[in-house]
Amino acid sequence: MRNPSFIALATLSSFLTLLPLHGQVGTASLAGSVTDPTGSTVPLATVTLESVTQKYNRSTTTNSAGEYKIPALPPGDYKLTVTASGFTEASRTGISLTSGQASTLDVGLTVAGAAQQLTVSEAPALLQTETATLGTTIQSKQATDLPVLGGSFLNLMSVAPGVAPVPPAGSTTNYSPVGQSTMPSVYGQRQKDNNFTMDGVENRDPNLLGVPLYPPPEAIAEMKIESGMSSGVYGHASGATVNIVTKSGSNEWHGAAWEYLRNNNLDARSFFLPAVGAYHWNQFGAAVGGPLTIPKLISKEKAWYIFGYYEGVRIHSASNFTANVPTAAELNGNFAGETPIFNPFTTAPGANGSPTRQPFPNNQIPQTLIDPSTLLIATTLYPAPNLPAGQIPGANFLSTAPNVTE
Repeated sequence: MRNPSFIALATLSSFLTLLPLHGQVGTASLAGSVTDPTGSTVPLATVTLESVTQKYNRSTTTNSAGEYKIPALPPGDYKLTVTASGFTEASRTGISLTSGQASTLDVGLTVAGAAQQLTVSEAPALLQTETATLGTTIQSKQATDLPVLGGSFLNLMSVAPGVAPVPPAGSTTNYSPVGQSTMPSVYGQRQKDNNFTMDGVENRDPNLLGVPLYPPPEAIAEMKIESGMSSGVYGHASGATVNIVTKSGSNEWHGAAWEYLRNNNLDARSFFLPAVGAYHWNQFGAAVGGPLTIPKLISKEKAWYIFGYYEGVRIHSASNFTANVPTAAELNGNFAGETPIFNPFTTAPGANGSPTRQPFPNNQIPQTLIDPSTLLIATTLYPAPNLPAGQIPGANFLSTAPNVTE
């Protein structure tokens, strides 16, 4: 099960973080210029970028060259509105910004009177024009629709170009709650040369180099895999920087519940095992978010939002442990047909000076030499053999006792 203390902390943080954070990592920026019908720039124009899903907006004015820039934008969908004296208001909708994106969107204004308002229902696809960063964005729908073993976002990285899914290297610790995470190599770099952030905060163990926090796919708004970083906000990552942006509340309530089940009904039997052991994998949880309202205290119009999730894991599996335990004959001192056993009480100097011992007759230890206390311990601690001789080489006992992972 995921760490309960982290879940409580994450839930508390989602309560307290009621407005978008303006960090430098995990955010986007939008820049451009405003021009009139002749192509001349328009200074002092008011540029407003409004979130489509939250009551949140950012405003700025163009400089003397008619240019604007709005930094530190939370990823999401936006509407851009430009107003200026003597010109018709212009709007652009369908603007989608992702983590780490720095794009340009120019706006042309028309003279007032020619039209009351100019609205472009969908802005053109925005390109990464401000930096040389290369990257792949995995959206929320991909995270939830693609089959991901264990729900680990590290396994989801395999859909990006240049990513080779390999096991964790060296001392890298696998913190995945089900132990099903890879530590990918990106563009040929070592697995340890990746950096991970979640909502702009470091998400990597600096000592053991593992990823400690694994939000479920239903709690991920997007995942950005960046390489060739040109910004100084990133560090110690010659491979890639992977930033997870978790979901936040929006103007409407949304939620999800899930359970992933796997059992032994369709599993194949191992060659040496007489039967398939029990196996039941249950991975379940729920996520919900929306506007925070408290009657007579906080209204929906205050634009406070909340989001939280819970995920649990229960894996019941057979241990399938094999061992070679004493047989009833061996407990009585009868080792006939096995490696010769020598009597330690017959030790004597040999011809070359090295000690020699005499073997027990018929390879059987006399009852008088078997210590009763030792025999009691052996019969109490060791189980009786339950496999026919030779079925599993070197073993005569199979334990199918349940092994529980939570």
